[in-house]
Amino acid sequence: MARDKLLPQSKPERKKQKIHRRLQQQHFVVGRFFIVCEGEKTEPNYFYWYKNELQRLKVALGHRVRIDHIEVEVANLGDEIRIEGTGKNTISLVRDALSLAQELIRQMDQDDSLDYQVWCVFDRDSFPAQNFNEALFLARKNHIHVAYTNEAFELWYLLHYDYHDSALSRMQYQKKLSARLGKPYQKNSATMHEDLQQTGGDQQVAIHHAQRLLKKYGDRADYADHNPSTTVLLLIIALNEFLQEFEERVKKWS
Repeated sequence: MARDKLLPQSKPERKKQKIHRRLQQQHFVVGRFFIVCEGEKTEPNYFYWYKNELQRLKVALGHRVRIDHIEVEVANLGDEIRIEGTGKNTISLVRDALSLAQELIRQMDQDDSLDYQVWCVFDRDSFPAQNFNEALFLARKNHIHVAYTNEAFELWYLLHYDYHDSALSRMQYQKKLSARLGKPYQKNSATMHEDLQQTGGDQQVAIHHAQRLLKKYGDRADYADHNPSTTVLLLIIALNEFLQEFEERVKKWS
């Protein structure tokens, strides 16, 4: 019997083990999102909806799938959306994201199929124009995606209802949002995604309005002066596509 263990593995067995190792390493990942936010609650709370939706899909799509004849727990698939609220300013935030990206690159040395996106989310607000522009240039130089808003993240919410092309303060945004929501706007609300939907807000409308704003500034690189504007739509589009692809991929394996 001991000699049997030393016999060469058959080709199908070797293939099965190779596939199993590959599953353990990369889990057939559709994608991983790492979202680093300037705000500690406002932005993270909004994006948690996507993290929760990914978990909901993992449960709804069943417990197991078969990938290359190997059974895999859907809950153990390596896809993830990680969100961190730091409370740091623009440049410090980008440096944190850069450190995270470098760690992911080190992981890619072990698994070059690792698919990830690192995003920074921050507002123009009262930060000096030079800091805001430098943060954008630093991020792009290091292949970090940026979802910024000028003046404040609440602009993204308002664009779900109407097109706004006049510069407003955060307080003005909040007043307009309260009117739209039919209740006082809560800056750190954990249900903003649902509140927008329930009061006639439309994400596709927001994307269209945000694209229209960006076109207004053309190729100008003075981003701190692009008020109002937001690139949050780019992160939203990427997250929506990710969730759709994840669902389609798992259904294909089922």
